[in-house]
Amino acid sequence: MDWAMMRATDTFLAFPELVAAVVIAGLLEPGTGSLIFALTVTGWMRYARVARGIGLALGTRGYVLQARLAGLSPLAITRWHYLPSLLPSLVVVWTGMFARAILGISALGFLGFGVQPPDPEWGTMLLDARVHMRAAPMQMVWPGLAVVLCVLAINLAGDALRDALTDEERAA
Repeated sequence: MDWAMMRATDTFLAFPELVAAVVIAGLLEPGTGSLIFALTVTGWMRYARVARGIGLALGTRGYVLQARLAGLSPLAITRWHYLPSLLPSLVVVWTGMFARAILGISALGFLGFGVQPPDPEWGTMLLDARVHMRAAPMQMVWPGLAVVLCVLAINLAGDALRDALTDEERAA
């Protein structure tokens, strides 16, 4: 099972996420549901890689081996040893993927595959403002600046969260 999952993960990682999302969203009808589906299908493998790496590293730790020898069930070992070590890393990966999702949503919206009008979305706003770029350039500046500031804020929050979670891990 591990081998099959990692080969599937490697296959998905071989394609650039945004290109794959454009292909998937292009095959489906434009809209919010297609956008979410495309970004989910192209984004799961980072979580799988991180979870597998941490799981393999923890499997050889002394306290996990002692728990197995003591007769703890796999569910109990997962609950008490794997999850506390896995969750902080996955939360940090999630913040990075959240920022990437905002960029992906904006990019797909700019290409016309994302959220459809009249629903507001920064990429669609950029696409609509493109025709007025020379006459009213600020129409492109504000949505672009909103994307940049939002992604920057999420990345900074993710870094702070990582620092807080690793400090808690060291203290425990």
